[in-house]
Amino acid sequence: MMQISFKPLGIRNNIVAGFLTLLPVAASLALFIWLFNTVTSFIPSLVQAINNPMLNSMTEHKLFMICLRIISIFLILGVLFFVGLFTKFFLGKNIIKIWEKVIARIPVLSTVYTTLQQLIDALQISQKGIFHKVVLVNYPNEYSYAIGFITSDACKEINTKCGDNIQAVFVPTTPNPTSGFLLFVQQEKIVELDMSVTQGIQLVISGGTVKPESMISGKDGAPVITPAPDTRNIDANQFKGKSTPPSTEQSSD
Repeated sequence: MMQISFKPLGIRNNIVAGFLTLLPVAASLALFIWLFNTVTSFIPSLVQAINNPMLNSMTEHKLFMICLRIISIFLILGVLFFVGLFTKFFLGKNIIKIWEKVIARIPVLSTVYTTLQQLIDALQISQKGIFHKVVLVNYPNEYSYAIGFITSDACKEINTKCGDNIQAVFVPTTPNPTSGFLLFVQQEKIVELDMSVTQGIQLVISGGTVKPESMISGKDGAPVITPAPDTRNIDANQFKGKSTPPSTEQSSD
């Protein structure tokens, strides 16, 4: 049976846990209300500009103004839909390229635009179907793991010269997953993970602070991965001229 602690320390921990639980909900609600009021802030000015006596009298009713704001949201979504549809055509793509060239010449605005564009690209990666599976590979050496995404099978030439079952793995950088390194790794040296591509991207962007549920298993939430190579088999000659190799056995006095 679960026991509830009423000690001062237990009360404080429960309050902190409750605060951290409700914080994302409250922040999301506040952000939604702020966006709603900001996007629809032009409605009162637009109604006054129309200068219709009947319409002006109806603006005194809050319910009527809320309905106008909701209708304006749907109109804005419709405009965004047609803008997105337009950018898929040849003319729309050219206009976007010209716009980006103009922005790139403005010192401060170009930095802000590039940063926002990288964040948007990172959020859209999982929806483009570029990555097929989240994996772990030995990188930058055989004693550490890096999270990566399988993009495709290697080309015929690489498979012929390096062996069969070579996979193309993209290893992203943190916190910007739009840049990284392309590795060609043998299938048997790849550790496949159960998490989704979206969860893998979240893990990279957060620097490991956001842990998907699929990584948590066993005691203490330790991730289950293939063990690192046994360092006891390291040849001591490779450490000549370097610092003393790490000892793997406890010395007895």
